[in-house]
Amino acid sequence: MRFATEAIMKSLKSIAAMFLLPLWFAARDVPAVSAPTPTGLSKVGARLVQFTDFRRDDPYLSNGSKRKLMVRFWYPRSIANGCIPAEYASARVMAFVSWRMGISFPQITTNSCMNAPLASGKFPITVFTHAYKGTFTDYTFLFEELASRGYIVASVAHTYETSAVEFPDVALIKSVFDGYMDTDKLLKTQRTLAAALSVRSADLQFVADELFRLIDVEFGDAS
Repeated sequence: MRFATEAIMKSLKSIAAMFLLPLWFAARDVPAVSAPTPTGLSKVGARLVQFTDFRRDDPYLSNGSKRKLMVRFWYPRSIANGCIPAEYASARVMAFVSWRMGISFPQITTNSCMNAPLASGKFPITVFTHAYKGTFTDYTFLFEELASRGYIVASVAHTYETSAVEFPDVALIKSVFDGYMDTDKLLKTQRTLAAALSVRSADLQFVADELFRLIDVEFGDAS
């Protein structure tokens, strides 16, 4: 197990470097950037959904509060209505992450329309979990590509581990772990690693159990 933990730590650091260095150069040299244009046939919609697991206390809190999550969806959208361009992330999240990383992020334009109606038809669903202390929009370019090809993508923000996530009640919840990419502090013990993975697993199981209800309530009949 010790060797597996060390391998995971090294992998996380490599992934962090791979993604953060391009962002650093982009922030220095490019005032605004756009996500790659999806190559599929469908236009893309996006939507934010908050829900609560009333069966589970939040393991990061000691006051008995139930576990709350934000999920962002990307999906094939109907083209019957107009388009409200979807933000890459909220201004407060972008400002906080920029501050923690010590850089100014560029303005990022997406290819998604916020709260657009779901296209008619049957679509497979995939659930995504972000990297350690990442955000649920980190792979927007991939999610938009999948949605353009007929998939519904549900990306889960793991509250109190994700760098920052904004809830509809205007609460900005930040990571409880020090350092934006300080893997040593989080992964220094097997117990801590196991606890973090356990929370993620429970989050994903809950989202998977709720998906069909969420799709029916939020989007209408997508079956």
